[in-house]
Amino acid sequence: MQKAHSNVLLKLLLVVFIILMLLIPMVSITGLIHERQVRQSTVEDEIQRRWAGRQTLGGPLLIIPYLRPRLDAKGIERNYREHLVVLPEALDIRAQVTPEVRRRGLFSSIVYTTRVEISSRFSAVDTERFHLRQDELLWPDAKLLFSVSELRGITSSPEWVWLGETVEADAEAPDAAWIDEALVLHRPAEIPPGGGDMSLLLELRGSHQLDVLPLARRTEVEIISPWADPSFQGNFLPTTSKVDADGFAARWSIPHFARRFPQTWSSEDPPAALEHGLAGASFGVVFLPALDFYQQVSRCTKYAILFIGLTFGLFALFELLNGLRIHALQYLMVGSASCIFYLLLLSFSEHLGFDAAYVIAAAACCGLITAYSAKVLAARRRALVLGGTLAALYATLYVLVQLETYALVLGSTLLFAALGTVMYSTRNLDWYNLKRASVPIAEPGR
Repeated sequence: MQKAHSNVLLKLLLVVFIILMLLIPMVSITGLIHERQVRQSTVEDEIQRRWAGRQTLGGPLLIIPYLRPRLDAKGIERNYREHLVVLPEALDIRAQVTPEVRRRGLFSSIVYTTRVEISSRFSAVDTERFHLRQDELLWPDAKLLFSVSELRGITSSPEWVWLGETVEADAEAPDAAWIDEALVLHRPAEIPPGGGDMSLLLELRGSHQLDVLPLARRTEVEIISPWADPSFQGNFLPTTSKVDADGFAARWSIPHFARRFPQTWSSEDPPAALEHGLAGASFGVVFLPALDFYQQVSRCTKYAILFIGLTFGLFALFELLNGLRIHALQYLMVGSASCIFYLLLLSFSEHLGFDAAYVIAAAACCGLITAYSAKVLAARRRALVLGGTLAALYATLYVLVQLETYALVLGSTLLFAALGTVMYSTRNLDWYNLKRASVPIAEPGR
């Protein structure tokens, strides 16, 4: 009796050791998935360098120089050049975005073209709060800026209208550290006392993400696209949004007090928010891939040891309840087949997509293990039961991966059901007396 008990214990320990050994190939497969993800990111960067990167639109804003008399270190009064930054009272941006997928070999990246219509209104510059007179502003040296994070993404000449007149824009990197690249209008006409309007039409390329800066007292933004998988990012979520299979439409309405910088400021006392740039106030949309199969395969691998353990548990139940003898190498081969499932899933996903790859990999591994088990379990019926159970397990794994919100509750329910099945099947098993070749299972109710 003691010997039989010791044999069962040793067998269980050996099975656990085999499961731990199978962590080695699973670590390698996980590393391969990470390597492919890195390669995917590299290809995305290469495509973005040739197309255009993530775009952030900001502006327009006026930069108006003035001279401020101050004493220098020797006590001599000198005029120092400072500047005012003036933001518009109202800003309306309408963007129609058309994304597409660019491929390089097995890898791809989401890029887009967009038509952006910008309109804004400026009030007359309030100089009194900065102890300036209107005639002290150096309008001949002023600049009107509209920030575009990557100017090389502009595909045609911008149509820019300032105070009712069409103007020509230059492209440059402004002196301001908080703006990288911008369209610049030099020597803009002075804003009349009643205020003035500006409009701008841009044809723009970008990749993966489109953001906007709320640089107005009232910022209204609308983004429309046929892309069905957006993710709204940044400091502000849309006021209204609609997402369906035909695409999305989102609107933002941002008041000035929701940001951390004022309508007008001087270089003599810049707002603290500028120390980290204006990008921290941005908001917009990320164009997600329709299906990130690398992430899905990676999530599948997180359940690998659980599913290998459940498969081994099925074999152990058949061995104990039917008096079979299954060699450790047979456990190892079945576990290896379970590991290869994830390698097949990764390789086929790159060519066929996740869903088709999952069906092929699951069918191949279930078929292989079932066919092999027909001999190991000494009965075709037992092998079919095992194969059906494995098919149910793989179907459950697929649901776990797809339903991310309910993955935890479904996974915990599965574990509870598996434990309950084992407890029910072995409730009449005498663990101290396993000398017989088979152990009958009591009928329910006994």
